Amino acid sequence: KQDNLAFLRAFGVKGSFKRAVDHMVIAHKRTFSLIKKLDRVKADGKYESKVGIAHNVALYTANKFTDALAKKVVTYNLVDEFPNKVIGYLDFLGINYYGEEIVTGTTVVVDGRREYSESGRTINPTGLFSLIYKFHKRYNLRLVHRNVDQPNYGKTIPFVITENGISDATDILRPSYIIEHLKAIQKLISVGVPINGYIFWTVSDNWEWADGYCPKFGFFEVDRSNRLLTRRARPSFFLFKKIVKTRKVTVDQAKKAWNLVESNFGNLRPFCRSKDGKTSANTPYFRPFVEYDWRFK
Repeated sequence: KQDNLAFLRAFGVKGSFKRAVDHMVIAHKRTFSLIKKLDRVKADGKYESKVGIAHNVALYTANKFTDALAKKVVTYNLVDEFPNKVIGYLDFLGINYYGEEIVTGTTVVVDGRREYSESGRTINPTGLFSLIYKFHKRYNLRLVHRNVDQPNYGKTIPFVITENGISDATDILRPSYIIEHLKAIQKLISVGVPINGYIFWTVSDNWEWADGYCPKFGFFEVDRSNRLLTRRARPSFFLFKKIVKTRKVTVDQAKKAWNLVESNFGNLRPFCRSKDGKTSANTPYFRPFVEYDWRFK
């Protein structure tokens, strides 16, 4: 009952979440207008500044058919509402995407049949494609929530993947995670979606909010057992470095990365999300690598 009341308070018409979104919208519009007012205009008549947001999203799916309504409510509130209200005041739309969230009732669930990052995000590169394509179709093709009174009316809104990555101390999932999400981005570009950038999260293991130091997001492992905080590059760093230098992903790279995942099916790896799907675990427990093909389709 407490969870349900919290859900209603957060997402109700007069709830704290709704009020926060409304104030964010006001603040963004005022900031956008002020930046443009103070900005210099180049010789071609365009502003020098590029103003956007980094919008954290997930692909929300229903655990069972009775969760369909909850999925719709969460998707509207956490994915759609804010960009709908500020799309007319953006030069680009930044997307932070880590994976899928499986909704059950008013919370999320960890499905033992699916593969996850250490921090409990279901790995689903196809979700990145579907979410960005949905935004492109809504804002650029159908011009939903766009009107002549907006500063950027008539302009195509490009996308930047401002965060994408996986917490994986083993570095077994990370190489394929990178490749499969880059494949999703390449597919978006091939169907006409304007993608202006990709930023991987992250260079070094970090403090991950409520999860503390448990999830390992970095290309570089940090040894916190001494004050030197020694850093060591994980193998995925050298893979990404090569991709950046060559500006391509090869079939052999993709095959090798997935073979690494397959060869570890059933082996144990650390996990930093409690079994209830929502509580952080500062000290990891162990779950097996799941025999599930999560590659981009």
